[in-house]
Amino acid sequence: MLEIRLIDDTLNNLFYNVSEGFESSIFVTEYDYLTKFFKHYISDKMLSRKEHILVALYFSRICDNYNTIPEIYHLIYKKDGTFAGYTMAPVPGEKLDAFCDTLSLEDKLVVFKNIETTIKVLHNNEFCLTDFNPKNFLISNEYLVKLVDIDSFCIMDDPKKNMLFNYKYTCPYTKLITKQYNMYCFYSLFVDMIFKVNRRYNSRKEILRKITSDNLLPQSIKEKLIYFANIRRKKQLINLDYLF
Repeated sequence: MLEIRLIDDTLNNLFYNVSEGFESSIFVTEYDYLTKFFKHYISDKMLSRKEHILVALYFSRICDNYNTIPEIYHLIYKKDGTFAGYTMAPVPGEKLDAFCDTLSLEDKLVVFKNIETTIKVLHNNEFCLTDFNPKNFLISNEYLVKLVDIDSFCIMDDPKKNMLFNYKYTCPYTKLITKQYNMYCFYSLFVDMIFKVNRRYNSRKEILRKITSDNLLPQSIKEKLIYFANIRRKKQLINLDYLF
């Protein structure tokens, strides 16, 4: 059951910092749960943030069987009523970028297939992700995926106005957070983690060279990645499907 807590009650229980983001920090508490506090507030984003938190909480209730996000215990408010963050269950695992460093291509494909399955759960429940940051995906030794940036969930087809995200993994061809937007972000994350190339910082020619020269990559995946690398306008997003 969710509870409401004041920020003063939670501050007394902070133990150490485990993640430092631009807008928020996550702490481990003496009660062995995680506490996320937002550090920066922009007036026209506050309502949006609160709405996305509530959306995430609703998502967590309907998707309990999928075990893809940590359980949320408390919503945290300041004494003036301003939303400040939340507490959630501890999450085992390692951040995606670090976890993939020492894996073979075969094992990386298993990890990304599991990430895509998690994204499908979101889409099947009319939700999308706004922030495809590798640090927001925690992977356990069993290759299980946990999404830890709860407030980055949004209702499908929401505008991405006022959202902060990792620009390396965003889609420049649409202003709505849709399935196609998410798939473009997922492909961007995939080619960066697998080939160390990114649509924002590398040329199309370089990305295609990495994709086509890999003899171990399954042909069905290679064909979809080539299509992704050649996308240049919004209409082409329509044919961008799940990778696996």
